[in-house]
Amino acid sequence: MTLHARTRAEIEALDIGRSPLIICDVDEVVLSFIGGFERHIGRHGHFLDPKSYALAGNVKRRGDAFTLPRAEVEALLDEFFILDSGRMDLVSGALPALDALSELAQIVLLTNIPAAYRAQRQANLRRHGLRYPVIVNEGPKGPAVARLIEGHEDHVFFLDDAPDNLRSVACHVPHAHLIHFIADARFEALCETVEEVHLRTRSWRDARAFVEARIAGATARPAGARQAR
Repeated sequence: MTLHARTRAEIEALDIGRSPLIICDVDEVVLSFIGGFERHIGRHGHFLDPKSYALAGNVKRRGDAFTLPRAEVEALLDEFFILDSGRMDLVSGALPALDALSELAQIVLLTNIPAAYRAQRQANLRRHGLRYPVIVNEGPKGPAVARLIEGHEDHVFFLDDAPDNLRSVACHVPHAHLIHFIADARFEALCETVEEVHLRTRSWRDARAFVEARIAGATARPAGARQAR
């Protein structure tokens, strides 16, 4: 898949230095998308009952537990982006971890949120004290990460909750350190294993320790985290 012209322009506007680079997803990594979406559907009389790693098929109606069809879930998701996507909470530990890591590396937030809501996303992050560059992408993230690191020769770290994005980056940037981060415990338990991943966790403490160890050249495994290889 080719890189969208808008995404390319946003990347080219950045000044990527020579320090280690952390490219980080937002939903379920920095901001609690699931928590925000649950509050939104709750106001419509629905609830989330995760049985698979997806939203469709997991939204049910209160009272009779009727499973909403995909079209209705997508309509709720569209409404959520319009009304509530600018008011999501931070994932626990994200702010202090990113603040600490910003002393060692440059941080770029790469999100697949619809482009129309980029300003909302930036405002949401800034209210939480996060002022890192936000790049809006479409589709698998490998091409965007490859463009971000052109000419970059230091460590590259990529954090995302979506298996397809992790595999895409593994294909386009084989030397990247891949962290599979899923904040919500229910969805983390349902998600498939991605063999290319170096660390799978839902803890920012462990993600921070992993990045710091790699930058320092250490090989120790972060306590309490699951490593795939």
